[in-house]
Amino acid sequence: MLEKDETGNNYLWQALQEPETLVKAAWFILNGEEAFENISDYFTS
Repeated sequence: MLEKDETGNNYLWQALQEPETLVKAAWFILNGEEAFENISDYFTS
């Protein structure tokens, strides 16, 4: 994902240029850890 293509751009940068992917990444950064904790708590109870 961090490797560069023939134009010198890495694949992460390319992915984040798409609005849908950027929104998903932002949501995961803001909420991902809590979401996984909630899922884990649900299945362990």
